Amino acid sequence: MPLTDTLLALLVQVLWGLNFVAAKVAVDSLPPLLFTTFRFVLAAALVIPFFPIPKGRALLGVLALSVTFGTMHFGVQFMALRHVDAASAAVLLQTGPPFSTLLGVLIFKESVGWRRILGLALAFSGVVVIAGEPGLGAIGPVLMLLTAAFAWAVSNVIVKMTQGVPPLAVTGWLCLFAIPQVAGLSWLLEDGQWAAVRAAPAQAWAGVVYTAVFASLVAHSLWYLLIRRHPISVIAPWGLVAPVIGLSAGILILGEAATWQKLVGGAITLTGVAIVQIRMARRGRAVVGAASPEATRDPCPTLTDAPSPNHDARPDGLTPDMLVLHYTGMPTGAAALDRLRDPTAKVSAHYLVEEDGRILRLVPEDRRAWHAGVSSWRGRDDVNGRSIGVEIVNPGHEFGYRPFPDAQMAAVVALCRDIVDRHSIAPGNVVAHADIASTRKEDPGELFDWPRLADAGVGLWPQADTRAPTPSNAEALAALGAIGYDLGDSHAAVVAFQRRYRPARFDGIVDEETARLAVAVLRATRTADMAR
Repeated sequence: MPLTDTLLALLVQVLWGLNFVAAKVAVDSLPPLLFTTFRFVLAAALVIPFFPIPKGRALLGVLALSVTFGTMHFGVQFMALRHVDAASAAVLLQTGPPFSTLLGVLIFKESVGWRRILGLALAFSGVVVIAGEPGLGAIGPVLMLLTAAFAWAVSNVIVKMTQGVPPLAVTGWLCLFAIPQVAGLSWLLEDGQWAAVRAAPAQAWAGVVYTAVFASLVAHSLWYLLIRRHPISVIAPWGLVAPVIGLSAGILILGEAATWQKLVGGAITLTGVAIVQIRMARRGRAVVGAASPEATRDPCPTLTDAPSPNHDARPDGLTPDMLVLHYTGMPTGAAALDRLRDPTAKVSAHYLVEEDGRILRLVPEDRRAWHAGVSSWRGRDDVNGRSIGVEIVNPGHEFGYRPFPDAQMAAVVALCRDIVDRHSIAPGNVVAHADIASTRKEDPGELFDWPRLADAGVGLWPQADTRAPTPSNAEALAALGAIGYDLGDSHAAVVAFQRRYRPARFDGIVDEETARLAVAVLRATRTADMAR
């Protein structure tokens, strides 16, 4: 990353690490649930005036998050913090990624390799060591922190329902909906609230402001900016810095005891969490412990309208459930734009992405653009009628195929992420033109950065399981058919698959690596479908 982004990543971790100190100071003076209520009131007041209330499925997601993330994560976390020092809490709350992995195994039947199993074992072994610290007293607060971490993991499953809503809007509205929950629990479970408010020192109110504004709104906004700019595999490991800062700040600022259980248990837990996070990031999955569910997805980038006359009505009953990516395959972007807007050419796309990152909107999404031609995916032929088409400026194999510039890829990622969020397009339905027309097309080609797209949550980029028995040729071809490829010309289908998932060699031969990848992609497709 550039130095400026590195400093931003470090700043975010400092803000999150010091959050444990600020919250600890506040809950030592204010009842924890009352403190949580004040935090949510302040965050909601600063955000919701600027964002309309989410609607439909997104509203249900925000309501669910107000329970799992608002009340169960923050409320339970701050209740535990009344009885646990900030340093221990900073470490114990990092068990979110291990819980996320367990949820993946239990709910989505995901397989985990020995490295992640080792990470899980280390993470929870460190918790046992910390729980044995004499200063902790009862085990209850430790279990409460683990419950808060588990609620964080659950929230990251629910957050899929809020895709397409700006992250600050999710933050503000979930805080608003959580206010009556935590306020009601404070009234039922706590006492002396008014006396505590009158006696609270300035440091306690500073803690309210810090946790609501700096640790939540500012830090999550900066973190989300970094996620937009860089792959998850680059950003995720930075999430391990915050607990180290939190542990150190608790000892240095609050004077908490640096016991061997705290230091050794913290080192063991963070090592395990690091293994889980890094493995998850390399597989292109969202990393639960690296960013809050408050950070979802950004809205669509700015578009310039350049209308094309080449479109018609979508067939009755068809709405977009596919995203098809093309390259223009013409000497210049200007020539491609002219052709896509030429009524005699009878071709078009919904969007055109220039090499400098500019995005042109050619056809409204509710209309059928003419981009796919004769094609098929998952046994269905009218791809135009059910898809959004994105043309990416590149000369293509005929006129000097070259890598896609970073600015262009960043724009493609942002655009595609917005499209799949708004239309709830399944990862298995994010396809290349070559995937759906393998006998006649090869775009966007082997130089297109599919892993970067998958890192952003668009499409798939699974890793083959080298431990399982090698699938047979017939099993591999059956997997390709189940993924969606037309096997009328099996050699062409294999070439298209390899061009996308193994671009180093696309010879059409179903070798061991290809067979394993085919099975891995099918498994990832089915897992993603079940998660919807």
